[in-house]
Amino acid sequence: MAFLTAAELVNCYDEKRIRQLLSDTNVPISGSLDANGTLLQLIDEAEAEILAAAETGERYDETQLLNLTGSGAALLRRLCADLTFSYIVSRRGQGAADIERQCPRHNIAQRMLEQLRLGNRVFPGVEEAEQAGLPDLGNRNELKSPRTFTDVASRIFPVRQDNINRY
Repeated sequence: MAFLTAAELVNCYDEKRIRQLLSDTNVPISGSLDANGTLLQLIDEAEAEILAAAETGERYDETQLLNLTGSGAALLRRLCADLTFSYIVSRRGQGAADIERQCPRHNIAQRMLEQLRLGNRVFPGVEEAEQAGLPDLGNRNELKSPRTFTDVASRIFPVRQDNINRY
């Protein structure tokens, strides 16, 4: 998967802060973020969480998400960046309150994931997904003579044989 690159993450969040949080010492990491194994793993985890939520909601598969363009792709990148940054912050052993303070978009990302899980959130640009979850009515012209209640009433409420001759 490749919903997000390290360069795109840096467009959303401060690179110095990311380097500090990724460091296991008090010295910010140096070198290319694209080659940092920890960051790449956290991006993969965020992407996996998005994909799991989308598939649970039965709206998208991985191919559809990878093929998003325009505003749909931008929304997906931002969601992945927000999740990744919150994972970076939580990696330092921060509690929920600290994560919310340092990553205010964490709650927005979690709500969006929940919408995806429920099948309510639709990324713009995927027509099939807009119709997902709707019943397939097939070809309604195939019904030649629809049955009415009176057509089947005798099977539901049979007439008793001993009462037929009384009327």
